[in-house]
Amino acid sequence: MEGVLETIGDNRAVRVVSIQIGRVQACAGAGGPSKTAIGKTRVEGSIHVGRLGFDGDEIADHRHHGGPERAVLFASRSTYPIFEARLGRTLAMGAFGENLTVEGLSDADVAIGDRLRVGEAEFEVSSPRIPCGTLARHLADPGIVNAIAAPHRAGWYARVVREGTVVGGDPVTTVARPNPTWTIARVAAAKQAVVEPDVARTIAGLVGLGSDWVAKFRQRADGKA
Repeated sequence: MEGVLETIGDNRAVRVVSIQIGRVQACAGAGGPSKTAIGKTRVEGSIHVGRLGFDGDEIADHRHHGGPERAVLFASRSTYPIFEARLGRTLAMGAFGENLTVEGLSDADVAIGDRLRVGEAEFEVSSPRIPCGTLARHLADPGIVNAIAAPHRAGWYARVVREGTVVGGDPVTTVARPNPTWTIARVAAAKQAVVEPDVARTIAGLVGLGSDWVAKFRQRADGKA
């Protein structure tokens, strides 16, 4: 893992715009879980991230969120203007429930297995984030789940492979890319599409892919899903 690869993303500085953590609280609206931690508050100053995520960040739905393979949720700053226009209002950083809002990277840039160094910490990209009804209720827009999922702009989950302190404004450096063509957007699209068994098998074998995604694509490769 020595050395640094050429930075991916656009020509702007690739950096953390904002860090957010959330507490479990009652979920507004009907038709979903009664509690959620999707509401995030911006962290001022430095914060430590461990194997299960940032200090103080809580998880309400452990079936679909959290754990070592989904310890931290990233989202691109480029998503905000699109959905601010849709919603007709300014959104605070963390509005999509992410822990790290980053500039200069998007779901179309970042690939499964990418190693991202931020401050003292290092993250391994594990899977796309699949948005659900909780996000729709949180933003008071029933149609936003489909809008943010196609094309995929919902963000990505990552493991913490090196614990440490992170600060808003830290640069994000890509230090490994084992699967550069299998971007978050591409893998998310494959999940929604009918793919050939060989393609499903290839995805299931991607270095760094989360175990639940591996299982799903293995089933599809075997004709069981």
